[in-house]
Amino acid sequence: MYVRSLTIENLRSFESEELTLCHPGDGVAPAAGNVPRLDNVTLLLGNNGAGKTSVLRAVAVSTLAPGLAMG
Repeated sequence: MYVRSLTIENLRSFESEELTLCHPGDGVAPAAGNVPRLDNVTLLLGNNGAGKTSVLRAVAVSTLAPGLAMG
């Protein structure tokens, strides 16, 4: 399973945010220069308290929610 995008609303420090994630077959052009590009890697960078873990938790909840609702 690949997550293409994620919309976060009213979660901790996020009022409203939409993220687009990389996955194989995107068709995105390679990075400029000698920087390698990995088709299935999205890198989250930020200072402590910037919301990196909140983004990961939102991905986890959004992928697990359908299964939890069924069970």
